[in-house]
Amino acid sequence: MFIIGADIGRSTSLGVIELDDDLNIVDVDVNFFFMHDVGGSNVYKKSVLYDFVSEIVHEVRPVAFAIEAPFMSRFPKAFGLLSEFMSTIELAIHNTEPNVIQYRVSPREGKTIVGAKSDDKEDMYNAVMDIPELRPFIRRDMNEHEIDSIAIAYWVVQRYREEPAMYIVDRYK
Repeated sequence: MFIIGADIGRSTSLGVIELDDDLNIVDVDVNFFFMHDVGGSNVYKKSVLYDFVSEIVHEVRPVAFAIEAPFMSRFPKAFGLLSEFMSTIELAIHNTEPNVIQYRVSPREGKTIVGAKSDDKEDMYNAVMDIPELRPFIRRDMNEHEIDSIAIAYWVVQRYREEPAMYIVDRYK
């Protein structure tokens, strides 16, 4: 069973956590999409993002997909575009695998679930490294978006562990 977590932005990362039937982590992988590599308008970029997400969702067939929701704080102008990217991802998931359960996770929830005390890149990396079951899959060369996407996917894993009924419902939809 697979769970995907997404950190969206100019660099979008999809963290994929594979679980066994007992909800133990078997593997962690990351897929990275760098928007600056895509020329053209934002409409074109969203089209390429749609295809990127659709391909991975089709290949992995996740049970759940969690997106770090955009927030309006340090970069208010980016909020609108990030919201459009989030909607594009949600549409790609729905059109590719309609039964995938979708979650929106606040940035704070994503940081809290792994024990990070701040938004600092190094703090997030260290917090994820402090989780024994994730440590074997984390590389030092992973960027902040890759680490955040793994944390967002891990949010779903922990939710399933804390609320087994939710896992059963999501698994068999």
